[in-house]
Amino acid sequence: LSPVCLGSLRRAASTQLGGFHVVYPNQIRESIGLVPGNHDVDNVVDGAETIRQLIHYRSVFGSDFTAVRKDNALFLHINAPLIIQEDVYPLLFSEQEIQWRLLEQRLQEGSESREIEHMFLVMHHPPFLELENEPVEYFNWPMEPRGRLMKLCREYGVRNLLCGHTHTTTHVSTPDGINVYTVDRNGGCV
Repeated sequence: LSPVCLGSLRRAASTQLGGFHVVYPNQIRESIGLVPGNHDVDNVVDGAETIRQLIHYRSVFGSDFTAVRKDNALFLHINAPLIIQEDVYPLLFSEQEIQWRLLEQRLQEGSESREIEHMFLVMHHPPFLELENEPVEYFNWPMEPRGRLMKLCREYGVRNLLCGHTHTTTHVSTPDGINVYTVDRNGGCV
């Protein structure tokens, strides 16, 4: 399997970003799954700033939504900071809906494929830390997008979510068997 970098790629000074480009030049970067983190596309600023950061992320790292097929598995890399942003801003809402449509389209395609046996969602923020209905806090998703995501997981048979953001390594499961894994360190690889 290829490594997956779970976000916050531009957190430090430009020297870190320059180092990323040296270690992962374009030809290698295409084999690495990148997902934006909250230091790439901040979900706690106003919508206009989130859009500015989204444009920057895409210009530096490429798409913020990718589907990667590896043997009989499909890995969908989604932009959690964008999806969970709660500011009411028309362009932001449009970008969020594009992300949701892409996700549902790829999940449907994966579930209908005879060649795909496993689907994984890869994102920076875990939808929840311990319980699906836990209160909203800095490290998890707001209730509305969390419910929407979990409904899609159930509808299309997603059993594994790979996440970062918490600076811990954990594994929790819902009663019906959806696993949420987090890995230690921002930008950590799994």
